[in-house]
Amino acid sequence: MLTVILIMTAGMIAGYLLRKYKKLSKGLDKTVSYVIYLLLFLLGITVGQNETIIRNFHLIGLKAFLITCASVAGSLVLAALVFHFFFRHDHVDDTADKGAGVLQGEDA
Repeated sequence: MLTVILIMTAGMIAGYLLRKYKKLSKGLDKTVSYVIYLLLFLLGITVGQNETIIRNFHLIGLKAFLITCASVAGSLVLAALVFHFFFRHDHVDDTADKGAGVLQGEDA
């Protein structure tokens, strides 16, 4: 874990020092994408070679599906609660009615 943190820190320092070079930044964006694709491919090869994973793939897939469904449901419930308690404005209708009355009074 320390190795990962050190590599990430070294990358951040290098990025900070090289931030002036915009062309380098554009080239790195594409390179990073391709490296991530390569890493995912290599991870797939490693998973494909693991007999335990392949034998239990149907169980792993079912558990992953259930975890995904629970995560989505939990996110929706929490988002609804946050909206209800922090972003719902009941007084908007009251001010809209008062504003409409004022406008009608001005027109008459």
